[in-house]
Amino acid sequence: MIYVFFIISALLLGFGVGVVLSRNPLHSALFLTFHLTGVAALYAMMEAHFLALAQLIVYSGAIIVLVVFVIMLLNIKEEPLPRSSANVIYWLCGGAAALSLLLILIPVIHDYFSFFVDPYEAPVGSAIAFGRIIFTDYVFAFELSALLLTAAVVGAVMIARQSTQVEGEGERQK
Repeated sequence: MIYVFFIISALLLGFGVGVVLSRNPLHSALFLTFHLTGVAALYAMMEAHFLALAQLIVYSGAIIVLVVFVIMLLNIKEEPLPRSSANVIYWLCGGAAALSLLLILIPVIHDYFSFFVDPYEAPVGSAIAFGRIIFTDYVFAFELSALLLTAAVVGAVMIARQSTQVEGEGERQK
């Protein structure tokens, strides 16, 4: 089980580097799809089957399709990176951020692997347990996020309608 985790983690690191370093936006989107699918595999490995399916459906499915549509609509071309001394600073800052994230995650990884040595409680990941937690302990946050998403959708529709009306009026005046 631990070997599978390390293999999937190494693949995820490779796909993440591919997302960042790929100059072609479609290749970056493809690497991102592989990365998000690997995250779903990690969720399934931790027996969080609901999260694994949600990861596959929402991120690997819907979000990546939207990203590819935007890339195709904008017709983004591959651009060469400019040569400057600022790039070295960006790489150093990125490396420092990655190292600090790794240092933060070390206790989390240790706690996860200590479960296999000394099982204190089975990992919770079923849809029933997730539903009970979200609708009891976190019901206010769940409802607030639903309200914010609804407001965002209504705002996007209103902006789209206004821009369509303005374009229509401009065509009538001509």
